[in-house]
Amino acid sequence: IPAHQFFASIGLETKNWMLALGGRYSDRVRTVAGQGEFLDAFSTDGSFVVDATAAYTFPYGLKAFVTASNLLDEQYIAARRPAGVRPGAPQMVFA
Repeated sequence: IPAHQFFASIGLETKNWMLALGGRYSDRVRTVAGQGEFLDAFSTDGSFVVDATAAYTFPYGLKAFVTASNLLDEQYIAARRPAGVRPGAPQMVFA
């Protein structure tokens, strides 16, 4: 479990549209039991990831949205086990 985790978001919303920006921080984590100094070969990276979402509601309830995940394209090691190093999710935009 990370020693420090943090999530914050801010947004604006009206009857027809919504904008939101969020950020999450996660401290590095050991991938093998231990204590003391972190060893790079046996831990993940800490990361700060920013996401953004916008949505618009058209008449008759039709809604369109766009979301950008990992907006700043943060590159980090999310896991090392069970199958070796795995990166965090890349920058993505979807609608």
